[in-house]
Parts: sequence; C-alpha cells; structure tokens
Amino acid sequence: MSETTVLAEMSPKNLITVWYRAQKRDSEVPMKELKFKFVDASGASEAAGWGGVNDEPKKAEYTNRKVLGVVCSPQVVNNRCNMVVFYNDDVRALKVQYFTDFDDKIETDEMEAKACIGPMNSRFMPHELVSITIYEEDHPNSEDGLSTSITHYSPPSRDQDPCYPDTIAERMPNKETEVRPNYSYKLIEKTAAAGGSREALWDEVHAAALDYINNLDDAGCKVATFNRSKDKATGQIADDACAVIISWDRNAAENIAEQMRPSGCCNIF
Repeated sequence: MSETTVLAEMSPKNLITVWYRAQKRDSEVPMKELKFKFVDASGASEAAGWGGVNDEPKKAEYTNRKVLGVVCSPQVVNNRCNMVVFYNDDVRALKVQYFTDFDDKIETDEMEAKACIGPMNSRFMPHELVSITIYEEDHPNSEDGLSTSITHYSPPSRDQDPCYPDTIAERMPNKETEVRPNYSYKLIEKTAAAGGSREALWDEVHAAALDYINNLDDAGCKVATFNRSKDKATGQIADDACAVIISWDRNAAENIAEQMRPSGCCNIF
C-alpha cells in the first residue's frame, strides 16, 4: 500500500488530525475545495443532545455534496454535543447514511472490537464506508463506555431502513457464497507522563498508529482518534489519547465488490 502520513494541528482547545497517503495515485485528481459544517446541540434530552445531531449527515442540504467525513465529540461546557461534517460540492455525490445502532456500549477493548467489527463484517463493504468516529458522549465520562458511529453510502435495505442495510451475504448474487471483508481492529492508547505535554502525547499516538498502518500488508484502513476521560481499570478521571485503526484485506474487498457488480453493467463494444 502507499505510505500513509499524518498532519496534526493543535489549538488550546482542539486537535485536528488528517491521515493521508504520501504518494498520489495516477488515477487521482485534485480534491475540490474542502468545506465543513459545525453542528452544536446542547441539553440533556435525547432530542436536544446526540439525538439532535445524528440526522445531520442525512439532510437534504447535502444533496450534491460529497460527505468526506463525520466527527463527533462532546464539550464539557453546557453538556454540548458537537458534530463536524466535512464535505465538498459534487453533483455526482452519493447519499450517505449514519449508522449508530450497535447493540452494546463499548466498555473494554474486547467490546470495542465486538461492537465495531461484527456489524461491519456482516453489513458494510469497504467501498461503502465514508468514515468512523469513536467518542465519549460526555466529558468527564459519566459512563464507562464509548460510542461508535459509521458514516456510509446507502446499500439496499429490505427493511427500508437505509441506516441498517441488508447483510453482504443477502446482497450477493450467489447466496451460498460466504464472504467477509475481514475487518480487523487495533487500539493504540497512551497515557501522558507526569509533567508531559498533550502535544507530545498525541505525537506518540500518531507515530505508533503510522507505524502500524504502514506495516499492514496490502490493506485499506480507516482511522478514528479520541480521548478517554475515564480510566478503564480504576474508574478514575483520566486523559488518555487513543487511536483506533480499522483495516481490511484489500484483495478480499475487491473480490467481493466484483462479485456484487450487476451483470452486464460494463459491456465493451
């Protein structure tokens, strides 16, 4: 795979991290102007809190806009629930959906993997993924868990719920073929040394994540970074820096995508 690198810009209150390939592919063209929308919903009720921002990526205003990523993060002041949608203008853009319906809160490393990897392996192809965001629902974290949300293009859904698509197996022409994108999960978590700076802590996490990504063998990946404000073992207030890398077998993904391609869609005359 092409080498991945990272750009991180830290202000006194926020950290923006961009992961990108160091080498351009021949088929690529320059990206159009990157735009964003900041959405802020405050309050304790479901409608005013996270429920007030979860429908944002699906709104009609994103017609003819290509959504490139969705990031969620709480803010301590006034219990604010923040979402940032990154996009550019594109009349050919596909509609995206926002999947949050995981069965379990994320409480341990095992649960994080179970919550993400299970539904992803059964329902989402890599080429359907837009972005993954992992976040605590409030700071300091009143619960032990984290939330995970997936922004994705809209595969078919027999239940007419585009956020919860049919399984990959149901969408395969040959229903007897067992297929999986073979997603895997890696958590990198660092705790600041006494007297250490936040910038140095995140530099350490980014370096470890880059080393892991660039040593993957012919794999694609999505990266989510977040901070953990509650120590998993002690329950005490913490401020750990975390990165999760979701990767997949590129060859397996391309094979499944080819099998799912409608017959006769690429006639050559």
